[in-house]
Amino acid sequence: MRPAHVLWFTAQACDGDPYFETSGGPNRERTRRALTGGSAPTGVGPQVSTYLSLTNVLYGIMTQFSSVDEQVEGSRLQLDIWHPDCWTLEVTDSAPGGLLGHGVFAIDGKATGRFTAYGRSVDELETLVDAIDASPLTDDVWEADQHYATDAGTPDPENVTTGLVVQYELTKSINDALVSRGFIPDEPVRMTGGREYWTVVNHEDRATIGDRLEEIREENSAEITVESMRSLHGGLTSGVFRTDCLSKRQREVFELARTRQYYTWPREVTAAELAAELGISEATLLEHLRKAEAKLLDPGT
Repeated sequence: MRPAHVLWFTAQACDGDPYFETSGGPNRERTRRALTGGSAPTGVGPQVSTYLSLTNVLYGIMTQFSSVDEQVEGSRLQLDIWHPDCWTLEVTDSAPGGLLGHGVFAIDGKATGRFTAYGRSVDELETLVDAIDASPLTDDVWEADQHYATDAGTPDPENVTTGLVVQYELTKSINDALVSRGFIPDEPVRMTGGREYWTVVNHEDRATIGDRLEEIREENSAEITVESMRSLHGGLTSGVFRTDCLSKRQREVFELARTRQYYTWPREVTAAELAAELGISEATLLEHLRKAEAKLLDPGT
């Protein structure tokens, strides 16, 4: 249904333009009718050149976007995962440091994954790599050049890092169980403290997503907690942002703000309330948010 109130205004800027003034104004009349969908309202003076129905134009645009929103589905989820007989979980549960997973591929019946290992010192990193190599759940481990996302993804920019390629039993990976059900990794997988943290996108509706997560839990004896779930469209509150470019603290502050609906309008939480929850000053919180937003909106900064 079209809006009841139609706002007309005078497009006086068109006067004098040859396009509108040709041969007594046939182009003017054609343009006016195209923009307004009909004749001008009664009661306007002859000095009015062209009338534009702003609400009609906006109504058409909003209708187009509404149609798109109705057709587009999908969510971005952050998952906290544990599953048995997984070398990444066993190693990071007992050794210092952590891992970033950049992709797992099936090669010759084995899972072959690309990882970044990180630690706060060279000794920590060596302890972690030695634990990976010694794990009965890994078949082969070799170091490689640092991955392009290494520096961006580690929790602390001062971490010592190295790239790894690890081969292990395909049945011990939960990657295929997720990807085959439409859960596509959107950031490097973070593995630390005996847990895996996945950020994924999925185009299904929420009910289907819940059913598929339950299938993965049952088939893999896995513990999967949905830490957050957002629509794939809608700006800062729910858009797809690669938060691997943030520091650990910036990611923590930004994700809390987004989870608590700080970026909705009207806001459901204040900066002061978020700061109190994190035990920091409001000024410090806003500084973290501004830096995070700058990185997310312009990854080159």
